[in-house]
Amino acid sequence: MRKLALLVSILALLAFLCASVQAQSEDSTLTTVTDMIQKAQQRMNSVKDYTCKFFKQEFWHGKMQPQEIALMKFQKPHSVYMTWVGEEKKGQEVLFRKGWNNNEIKAHEGGWLKKIVVNLDPKGSMAMNGNRHPITEAGFEHTIGLIAKDMKLIKDHPDWGAKVIDKGAQTIHGAASHCFEAELPKKQHPEFYAYKVHICVNNAVGLPNKVQIWNFESGQVRLVEDYSYTDIKVNPGLTEKDFDPENPAYEF
Repeated sequence: MRKLALLVSILALLAFLCASVQAQSEDSTLTTVTDMIQKAQQRMNSVKDYTCKFFKQEFWHGKMQPQEIALMKFQKPHSVYMTWVGEEKKGQEVLFRKGWNNNEIKAHEGGWLKKIVVNLDPKGSMAMNGNRHPITEAGFEHTIGLIAKDMKLIKDHPDWGAKVIDKGAQTIHGAASHCFEAELPKKQHPEFYAYKVHICVNNAVGLPNKVQIWNFESGQVRLVEDYSYTDIKVNPGLTEKDFDPENPAYEF
């Protein structure tokens, strides 16, 4: 009986030690990821403008849409110019400046329709056609804010059972990056943005260069937002001309 009692005690101790090590590991991972996002937020504080190539694929109206590729210019507080360079929507251009053009998007499609320039409500049906987010949410700052909000919920509510996994070093579009995943109890806590996220941060510029979001759509949890960024250039010194429809390089 003494041997059995000793064995039970040893097993209990081992279980406690394993649980303690696992808890410490999870805490360490959450700290690492939280630090990454805080540094990205701090990095954005020093960013006045940037350019990048933007890869976008979204689940919309019951199916995953084709990947879009666009060149993007962004300037604070919120000026956005994008031109599509991939096969999908090739030649399309959009221009938005907060407080300009009655806060509407100036846009035209590609191909033979490019001569028809229209002004659109950013959250209207035409502007939102095929898009899960309006142009008023475009850019790194909004994305980082959403991630930071979920990380804070995880930190503030450890009993909710969210799981954060450090995926370590990965290469995204040729750039050395650090990635992590989070599995979130959104069903029980709809405060979370997603059920699952996969995020990578470009080591050189300190900003996200891959963002994947899983949410409940069409009866199941599925990948609904898949974004990545390459050729990120921070503070290149964009001017008013970069957000002027009269720019001769544009086709408005």
